[in-house]
Amino acid sequence: MRWLRFPPVAAAVLLLGLLGAGPAAAQPDHLHADLSLVACDTLQATGFELPAGTKLDLRFENAASGAALHQAAITTGADGTIALKAKVPLTGVKAVRMELARPGAAKPFVFSEMSIAGNCPLPFTGPARAPGLAGLAVCLLVAGAVLVRMSATRGRRRAARP
Repeated sequence: MRWLRFPPVAAAVLLLGLLGAGPAAAQPDHLHADLSLVACDTLQATGFELPAGTKLDLRFENAASGAALHQAAITTGADGTIALKAKVPLTGVKAVRMELARPGAAKPFVFSEMSIAGNCPLPFTGPARAPGLAGLAVCLLVAGAVLVRMSATRGRRRAARP
């Protein structure tokens, strides 16, 4: 008789387990955050499937030393997305870490890291060189034409001699 009671009890436990798992299945299984280098001193942070309409603290830091490079308070959109571009001094930084945390929380709940491949190109700060180089090119072309003309004249003079 005990065997007759087991299937209904097992079915009830399984049904309650499936009903309880419904809200958990609606939650995302992981959060998405991405960090990208837009320009030499500009980083872009993007994220989706984050808690909707939540205030967050975003922090860019040097991954090697942990020194803060930039901090900002942001709010996620109604669809749980963020997008932020920030000017960040990256001189001497080889790797950058982005952290998202709730205000006042000791630990971030999502982070992303990025290695910087090489140094950014230095800005051109000297005078414009195009006019000077163009003048030099014209002078060299004129000098070349004069030399060709002189050698052609010299060849004709030699040919004219008996």
